[in-house]
Formats: sequence, C-alpha cells, structure tokens
Amino acid sequence: EWRVYVAEGEVLACCNYAGDPALRVEPTVVQEGVAARSAAPGCPAGYALDYGVLDDAGRTTALVEFNDGFGLGAYPGVSAAQYTRLVMSRWQQLLAPLASHS
Repeated sequence: EWRVYVAEGEVLACCNYAGDPALRVEPTVVQEGVAARSAAPGCPAGYALDYGVLDDAGRTTALVEFNDGFGLGAYPGVSAAQYTRLVMSRWQQLLAPLASHS
C-alpha cells in the first residue's frame, strides 16, 4: 500500500508503507483521485489517500481509504516539512471559524 500526502490539492509525497515497494501506483490514477477529492465540497485542506496495487494481471491501482489530515501518521518517505505543511493546512482550516469570533 501507498500513502499519498496532499496539502491544498498538491501531492507532497507518495510513500510505500506495506507490501512490495517495486509495485508502484499508477501516477495518473493518483492524480485523478487527488483532483476529484480536492474539488469535492468540504474537502480538507490537508489529507492523505491510501492506494493499493492489486495482484491482478494489470497491477491495478485502487483507492483503499481517505484520511483526514488533522491526525494521521507520517510514514517513512514523507519529510518533516511536507508532513508539517499537510497537518498545519488542515488545522488552520479547522481553526479558521474560531479566529473570526475573537
């Protein structure tokens, strides 16, 4: 499986965290998934999409799950700066309504 870290619609990192790292995700599938999720109403500013590469003849890339950026783990391969950008983007979005009340 692969985790794709996204902040404000931009892919920051794509990290293998389980399975054979030689079985790479299809970049077009990932980009389409990020574009669709980022365009959806209410999309978090920071999030991750987890993808798997199926053990079929075509090595199909499939979406496994979506993770909100307010509390997800940093797997090896995502830098501290990338991870911080994702988490901060999401927390700033969550806290924005509170700032308008102060």
